[in-house]
Amino acid sequence: MIDKFELLECNDEDVISFDDELSKFSDFKTDINHILLKKMQSFFHNGDGCNNSITERFQQLSPTSFGNCNITLNLSSPRDGEACEILRLGSHKWQKGKLRFNAFIPIPIANHQQSQHSNIEFTLEFAPNIPESPLDDLRQIINNQNNEKNTTN
Repeated sequence: MIDKFELLECNDEDVISFDDELSKFSDFKTDINHILLKKMQSFFHNGDGCNNSITERFQQLSPTSFGNCNITLNLSSPRDGEACEILRLGSHKWQKGKLRFNAFIPIPIANHQQSQHSNIEFTLEFAPNIPESPLDDLRQIINNQNNEKNTTN
C-alpha cells in the first residue's frame, strides 16, 4: 500500500487517537505548538538567560549582500508518519491512517526576546489507510492456479 499524504483538515471538535490516547483536535494542535515552543525556548535560553553562542552563530548567518535575512527552522516528523485514528464530527466510525507534521519556526536573531518564538507555524498531513481491493485476493488465487498449471505441464 502506498501512503498518499494530504493536508489534514479537521474541525476543532474532531478527535484524534494515538495508541488509545484520545485528544480533541484543537487540544492536539495546542499541545504540538506548546511542545515546539518549549523546545525552542530551552534551545536558546539556559537558566540564566540567552545562550549567546547559539544566537551568535545564527546572527553570523543573517547578514548577506541582500541585507539581513530571516532564518527559519523546518522540523519534520518522519516521512512514514505516525499511526493514528481520527473520529470526525458526525462520522460513525474511526478513520485509520498515518499523520505527519512540518513545523516552521522563525529564529530570533535581531533581539533575544522569547516572544518571537510564539509564531510557530505547522501543517499536519494525513494518509488514510486504503484497504486493498477485494479483487486483489481473487487475482492472487487465479495467478496461483495459473502458476500451478504451468508447473505441472
